[in-house]
Amino acid sequence: AFSEASKYILIDSELVQQSVDWLFKGQMENGCFMKRGYVHSSYLKGGASDDSLTAFVFTSLTAAAKATELRLKIDRKKLDRAQDCMLDNVNTTDLYSTIVVTHASHMAGDYETN
Repeated sequence: AFSEASKYILIDSELVQQSVDWLFKGQMENGCFMKRGYVHSSYLKGGASDDSLTAFVFTSLTAAAKATELRLKIDRKKLDRAQDCMLDNVNTTDLYSTIVVTHASHMAGDYETN
C-alpha cells in the first residue's frame, strides 16, 4: 500500500487522500462497501463470496490511517461503521472470507492502540 511505502519513498498525500475519499463514496448506509464492476478472473477473486470486500477496503483504510506522516483525513465514524458491517456479516462458511475478516480485525486492534 502507498500508505505503508510512505515511510521509505515520497508519496503524494493528496493522491492518497483522493483515493480514501473515493473509497468512502462507495460506502453504503449500513457501513458495507458496494461491489463495483466484476472480477475478470476467478483466480484473482479469492473466496467463494463477495463478503470479503468490506474487509479488504477496511484493511486499506486502516493502513492509511496508520500512516501518520501522510496526514490523511480518515472519518473514524465511517471506519467504525465499516468494521461493524464487516463483523456483522462475516461469512463463516467461507474460510477465505473468515481469514480476511480476522486479519482486518487484527489491523483494527493495531490501529486503536496507536
